[in-house]
Amino acid sequence: MEGELVLMIMSGVEDGNERHYELVQGDGIWESGSWILTLGRHERNDIMIRYDSFISRFHGELILTNGKWTYKDLNSTNGSFYEDPTDFFNDIRFDGSISIAPRQLFRVGRTWICIG
Repeated sequence: MEGELVLMIMSGVEDGNERHYELVQGDGIWESGSWILTLGRHERNDIMIRYDSFISRFHGELILTNGKWTYKDLNSTNGSFYEDPTDFFNDIRFDGSISIAPRQLFRVGRTWICIG
């Protein structure tokens, strides 16, 4: 739904802590018709993953445009990854942006994330 996001921490150092985020239109910013949510260790992020030291202070952005989600890595130190659908043990690092489908796993630092 436009203006809502359910994000789940699937595994990583945040296990047992905040594992479920429900974000609404008032979170993040709206810019040129896109909803932008920041993700990282710093408290100014919309999605803060505090205890994963492999996540940069401002690691990436989740962007909703025309009902489709994109994840953009913000030149983080340790990068961002998505799951290789042909080989679960082979994460693929990417620079820049990738499309994120509902229930698709992606990883920042040591934390696997899924959007609902």
